[in-house]
Amino acid sequence: MKDKIKDRSNMKNTNINKSMNNDKYLWDHFYKEDERNINVPNMSLYEYMMDSTKDYANNCAINYFGRKITFKLFWEYIERCAKSLKSLGVR
Repeated sequence: MKDKIKDRSNMKNTNINKSMNNDKYLWDHFYKEDERNINVPNMSLYEYMMDSTKDYANNCAINYFGRKITFKLFWEYIERCAKSLKSLGVR
C-alpha cells in the first residue's frame, strides 16, 4: 500500500504559485489597485449595515442580475434572519 502513495512533498501547485507571484492574495488579480486598498471601519458588519441603512435607506444596496434591493429592505431581511436564528438558539 505504501508504495502506491506518491511522495508529494516536493510538488508545486503551479496555479497558486503563478497567481501569487505579484499578488498578496489569490484574488488580488481580480481587483484594481485602488479597490484593494480601502479603509475598513473598525466595527462589526452588523453595525456597518445598520449605519449604512440610516444614511442610505432608499439607495440600492444589492443589484443581483437586475433585481435591486434597497438598504432598508436588506436591513429588514437581516433582522428577520437574526430573529429566526435567535429563535433556534443561535447566539
